[in-house]
Amino acid sequence: VSTRPSSIGPIDCPVADSHEGRELLNVVVALPVDQVFTLMFVHQQFMIDVYNNKKTYDIISSQWQSTGSSQDRTRQVTYTMTLPANNLGPKVSYCTEDQVS
Repeated sequence: VSTRPSSIGPIDCPVADSHEGRELLNVVVALPVDQVFTLMFVHQQFMIDVYNNKKTYDIISSQWQSTGSSQDRTRQVTYTMTLPANNLGPKVSYCTEDQVS
């Protein structure tokens, strides 16, 4: 997520090579990064609305857990995502997100 004005252009993720899966969303958000973080990881109803908009259901997010000596916290979010109707394969995908703050 880029919080820079669109006139500056997108920001490449410095760890993009280590990402697994595929890109689900690529959008410029004209908000301070702290506010975006709060919306995504603190206000759970906002993200439930986002997931519902993507036609996902059975959303379960664990509580944030400390990771020991570091200040990082982790949680896991699982959900079922409806795949496009023209998909020749399965109709849904079972997804797991490991989130780190």
